[in-house]
This record gives sequence, C-alpha cells and structure tokens, in this order.
Amino acid sequence: MRTRLAPMPAISNLGRSVGLHTAVATLPAEIDISNADQIRADLLWLLGRGASPLVVDMSATTFCGCAGVTAIVVARKRACELHAELRVVISEPAVRRVFMLTCAELAGIIYASLDDAMPS
Repeated sequence: MRTRLAPMPAISNLGRSVGLHTAVATLPAEIDISNADQIRADLLWLLGRGASPLVVDMSATTFCGCAGVTAIVVARKRACELHAELRVVISEPAVRRVFMLTCAELAGIIYASLDDAMPS
C-alpha cells in the first residue's frame, strides 16, 4: 500500500530577516509515479507563494523513484528562476545515493537532517 502525500503545511515566517519565508514540505515514505505529480505541484505552489527557503523534508522517505527525483529537480529549477532557495533533507542512505548519482546539481542543497537544513 502506498502512502498518500500529507497535506502541505502553511508557509510560516520563520526567517530572522524581514521578507524571508521558510516553508517545510514533509514528503511521504514512498515517492513514485502515483504521487510525484502531486508532490511537484505542491512544491511549485509553495515556491509561487514566496517560500524561501523551501525545505523539502524527505527524512522519512525510504524509496524515491525516477518520477520523485524529477519532481525535486523541477522544483529546484523553478526555485532558481524565482531566486528562491530550495533545501532537501534526505536521511536514508539509499535515497541519498540515488540523488547524488543522478542529480549533480542538487549536491550542494542536500542536508542530512531537518535541523541542518533550517536557516540559522
């Protein structure tokens, strides 16, 4: 049974400086073709509403297929277009390996924990 995408949390003003809006998008344990389109749409929605940094919390994700990787890459490209920051939290070594092997442009934005990814 596949886990459904949890509702996206509201964007909250967690930044230290004025105008900085941090949002945390918590992703499900499994990301594949059945939920990747919704994840992509949710991330783009958050970016379109001014989230920066947008922290994509995949700390509970144990499987991420190609469609999930593509959703994150699309969000990263959109963040760059908007001059926004995207940070991805990946705890599971197998998921981290998939991203590191397939997405060299994401290497600098992957964090091991949510605490590490949150702005200071």
